[in-house]
Amino acid sequence: MNNVFLVYDNADPRQLFIPTCMGVPAEHQMKGTYGEQLSEVCGRICYDSLGAEKSRSSADYHKHIIEVNHSSVLRHYNFTVEVKVGNYNMQEVLMCLLNKPGFYVRHLRNHVLCITLNINCALDWCNDDAMRFGGVYYELGRVFNGALKQLAPAYAKEHREGGLEWYIVGPRDEEEHWVSLYMSGSRGWSHEQVRHSWRCAVSQRSTRYCDESEAPWIEHPLLRDYMAFNDDDEVRELAVETVESSRHLYRMLVRKLELWQQTTGVDRFTARKQARGAARGWLGNALFTEMIFSASVAQWKRMLKQRNNSAADGEIHEMYRDDVANMIDVVTQ
Repeated sequence: MNNVFLVYDNADPRQLFIPTCMGVPAEHQMKGTYGEQLSEVCGRICYDSLGAEKSRSSADYHKHIIEVNHSSVLRHYNFTVEVKVGNYNMQEVLMCLLNKPGFYVRHLRNHVLCITLNINCALDWCNDDAMRFGGVYYELGRVFNGALKQLAPAYAKEHREGGLEWYIVGPRDEEEHWVSLYMSGSRGWSHEQVRHSWRCAVSQRSTRYCDESEAPWIEHPLLRDYMAFNDDDEVRELAVETVESSRHLYRMLVRKLELWQQTTGVDRFTARKQARGAARGWLGNALFTEMIFSASVAQWKRMLKQRNNSAADGEIHEMYRDDVANMIDVVTQ
């Protein structure tokens, strides 16, 4: 079964896809620009809230992200600006950008830089106290904020427009080209996947906020192949028993821990979240999970080199061999 789907490709910026397995957005959800929509769907996969009628509206969602500083969802949407630095010393400009997390910078030609960054990078830059000191740092901040006004206005500030000449451009190489994929599998697979933390962004289903009492358990490819060739009732029966007993204990712990916390004065929402966090330890490594994983095409190819390999774990190897490889081939054609 295919468990990898394209969500967003910044080389084709006028389309965003929501996998049907995630559900159908409610009327008040998934509004705004594609930059805002990608950030929103990445947040909603964490809390399983897509389609929930009682959830926040898109506008309130973005306000809440800023209030609680859950900025990881803002790292998925990457864009590139071409900036003419004018009379500023190029070395001074590059020193401002040096070692800034999330930035990819290329010196195109005299006085022209190509800068790839995400919404979180732009927001952090514009929030930085150094903006008060003027100079090239301030001018770059006005460029990044100007780009936010076009691409994700919910996160833009009220800074004045800058004096530098700049343009939003499409990706010109594989580090500027970012692709967001929906991926699902076992928790064991996800521990392997999230190890690829460079040039990527991850938003994964939360076991603290989501009810896992009915979540499926994923059969490992090796176990699946073994059971296909062996009539092993002992393994089959014990596997079913283990899943059922684990779910039973999870439900019981959530119920009891939630009620007990409320007797100590903990509010219902916090009690439920904390109870699920404590009870999830009894759920197996094969428990289903899902995520939206964004990375530069260059990074996807690095992951493919490592994971589309017989030495990799069977589940992640199968996913990269059958799904990820095909997906990256499609978006780079």
